[in-house]
Amino acid sequence: YEVVAYFVQWGVYGRDYWIKNIDTSGSANKITVLNYAFAGIDASYNTYSLDPFADYNQALNESESIDGVADPSTAGTLRGNFNQLKKLKQMYPHIKILISIGGWTASDYFSQASRPENRAGFVASAIDMFINGNFDTAAGIVGHSGIFDGIDLDWEYPTVCHEDNPDCSPDDT
Repeated sequence: YEVVAYFVQWGVYGRDYWIKNIDTSGSANKITVLNYAFAGIDASYNTYSLDPFADYNQALNESESIDGVADPSTAGTLRGNFNQLKKLKQMYPHIKILISIGGWTASDYFSQASRPENRAGFVASAIDMFINGNFDTAAGIVGHSGIFDGIDLDWEYPTVCHEDNPDCSPDDT
């Protein structure tokens, strides 16, 4: 069986919950899969970071870091939650880390991205960004493969149109 947990990127703000808390709470010894939430899909059906600052730009200090070592202060280096996920994976190699794409507020382009004519580009985008680790080519944050083991599609909700998800179709199911 799998024990799956979500880590929400915005938890580092008002909740003051860091990747290190997965370790200090004892959860890291119990979970087998960690879904990092969330990434989005843009109007061109490519994936993107919903919060680049929390994901890979924020330089965490010693007290926020999982291993007590501050993130590099140099811009253009991997920092933030993604750097901490890398350290978590080194400490707990049994944990599979997945990027969760979608969620309630970022599922609005799933319907079109999943269409046969758009699917290959969408998948290639997700693989390039999260599996190959090309997080921000403009800033030089590239080539950080090995953090994410896979992709979780958190499509909320196929065929259900609402103000946050006007892009849906009966064909989605």
